This record gives sequence, structure tokens and C-alpha cells, in this order.
Amino acid sequence: MSRIPKTTKSKYNKDDKFRWVDSQWEKYMTKMKELEDKVNTLENENSKLRIAHCNLRDEFLDLGGDPEQLELFDPDDLGQLKIFESPDGGKTIYQRNAGSDERTKISD
Repeated sequence: MSRIPKTTKSKYNKDDKFRWVDSQWEKYMTKMKELEDKVNTLENENSKLRIAHCNLRDEFLDLGGDPEQLELFDPDDLGQLKIFESPDGGKTIYQRNAGSDERTKISD
């Protein structure tokens, strides 16, 4: 059985009975703040990448590129998306369709 960890004086409750609960709440709130900061960082990075993608797309089209070439696959047909896996660092390669667990060996 585990023991109750030593904690400092409770910030929220004056009763010592809740000292451990308060310490866990503090840990939780600290972790939530860290995760919230990480989400904000990733959202900002995502926005910058979307802007860069749009700029590259516009530049490609300005140079006379074919808009049809920008579409890599039909979003309604997941069967055309292939996933390549190698459990041994590239010696053996397996191929499978996206969303499927069934794979075929394509090289040794």
C-alpha cells in the first residue's frame, strides 16, 4: 500500500485533512498549464505552416503550374493511399492500404 506523500501547507483548505488532495490538484493544474502552452505553440506553428503552404501553392501557380498536379489523391478513395512499413530498419518492406491491417511483403 502506498503512503501519503509529504506536502506543504494547503493553499486552498485550512483543514489538514485535504492537504494531499490539494497537492494533487496543484500538480494537475501545473500539468494542464504546460499542456495548454504546448497546444498554443502547436496551433501557432500550424498556422505558420498553413500560410507557407498557401504561399508555395500560389508561387507554383504563378509560375504556370497545373492546378491538377496539386491534388495528390482523391480524398474519397482511401484505397489509393499506401503505407510502407519496415520492422527491421529497411531490410524487409511491407505495404498496406490506409486503414487496413492486412499487409503484403514487397522486398527482402
